[in-house]
Amino acid sequence: VLFRSTDVLGRRETLAREIADLEDGTAGTAVVAASMSVGNYFLPPPIIGFARAHPQARVTLLVSDPEAALRRTEAGECDFCVVLLTDMPIDAEVFVSEELGRDELVVIAAADSDLPDVVAPQQLAELPAVCPPPGLAIRRLQEAALRGIGVLHRPVSIELGSAEAMKQAVAAGLGLALLSRTAVRAELATGALREIRVDAPPMTQQVWMVRRASKRLSPLQAALADEIKAAISTIAPAGFDIHSTIDARPSSA
Repeated sequence: VLFRSTDVLGRRETLAREIADLEDGTAGTAVVAASMSVGNYFLPPPIIGFARAHPQARVTLLVSDPEAALRRTEAGECDFCVVLLTDMPIDAEVFVSEELGRDELVVIAAADSDLPDVVAPQQLAELPAVCPPPGLAIRRLQEAALRGIGVLHRPVSIELGSAEAMKQAVAAGLGLALLSRTAVRAELATGALREIRVDAPPMTQQVWMVRRASKRLSPLQAALADEIKAAISTIAPAGFDIHSTIDARPSSA
């Protein structure tokens, strides 16, 4: 009887500690969905840093296309998502969304390209392009941005489904690609790829955090969301002085 009483008391104390850890945000679970560029280039540093600082927490990052990330958010498979939005309508009755910042889209070429440092939009329209496959949200985002500077069509040399594959194709000389500056920052810094500036207003893409309107974040989840917001604001501040050529604000469907 004494053994059982001690065991029950120990379990109660353990449960009390676990509840306290959940309440103060040091333990629990957090699941974040993200579109590919965001999940591959924006989120790993803050999420890894958060996981190291919260060893009792279980943090999961799901990377997919924006549509899938939003579906997971609506279905409750994740606590919130961080995505680049293009022409996807966001139902304000279902979701709460917040713009975290903007990242510039840049044209990249092979390091040994003989193109000039600056090209006109008309020149860009005539050069071979390395693009995502048709139908992907990122392809629509790129086409919308290019239309904003007067580039309606480009000859496509190859279509690839990830930024990493596109960068390899550009490095091999297959054409130019339009990618997030964050996604190519390392290659531009080392000289593995080269930036070609376009004589036109800058092209940007918006980064949004989205959650279900009915979702109440736990202390741990809220802390992770704040960590991500702070990290992205240093990469792509929301209000920096740049004139966007695309408008991807969420709107009600």
